[in-house]
Amino acid sequence: MFFYNCGKKSKEDYIARVGDKYLTKSKLIKMIPEGKKITGVDDSYLNSLISNWVRDEILFQKAKKSHFDKDENIKYKTEQYFRKLVINKYLSFYFQNEVGFSEKILKEYYNNNKNNYLRNDKSAKVKHYFTKKYDLAKEIKNLITSGNNELKGKVDSSYTMDIQFIESGNCIQEIDELIFENRPLTYYGPIVSDFGYHVIEVLERYDKGSYKSFSEVRDDIYKKLIHSEILENYVTFVDSLKNDVDWHVNDKKLKQLSGELW
Repeated sequence: MFFYNCGKKSKEDYIARVGDKYLTKSKLIKMIPEGKKITGVDDSYLNSLISNWVRDEILFQKAKKSHFDKDENIKYKTEQYFRKLVINKYLSFYFQNEVGFSEKILKEYYNNNKNNYLRNDKSAKVKHYFTKKYDLAKEIKNLITSGNNELKGKVDSSYTMDIQFIESGNCIQEIDELIFENRPLTYYGPIVSDFGYHVIEVLERYDKGSYKSFSEVRDDIYKKLIHSEILENYVTFVDSLKNDVDWHVNDKKLKQLSGELW
């Protein structure tokens, strides 16, 4: 499974229920990590998610009956956690927009740390098309295998398509076998899943132990450098913000409180 499409929220079409609380398809999909949506989810994994939701909902409803949801300490911790998420989002946004790194710097980092980007298994760069209709998937397959580059370009811009790097053993078994065991072929599909039909074009295959390309790891390098930039400049950045804000610490009250507590 590469993609999911959310259905309409309906109590008549729920996945699980505890009392009057419903686990719908859309909620279940949100529970699946993004990485899992790409590499595939089997029945065992879904059943585990559903089982955990049922367990947690039973416990939560029981806790609410005893009014633990009104606990002031829990409310405070929830507020603090929310504040931290917002702050971290802002820091990432600020440094990405204000600092940034040129392609030259990113490539220099890649070249200097190339041994960190060796492949642990066979992998492939694929172009993935997805649709809910079999006839449309068959049409896409015919167009991209026609040998007409103009038609192929129109397919890429007109249908749901993305380019992904996948490792052997990390996607649906049928797709994994097609890509890594039938090496002479480069086009596969339509492949049916519970959510629709997939057509795959293998652009490149890579052996275990080879180096990942710069384009494959560029985003990871960028995030790593941004994170380092935040750590190195956090104090200076916060101090600069303090200069633009009216703030004050009441030392008298602080001293009084200190005496009361200690």
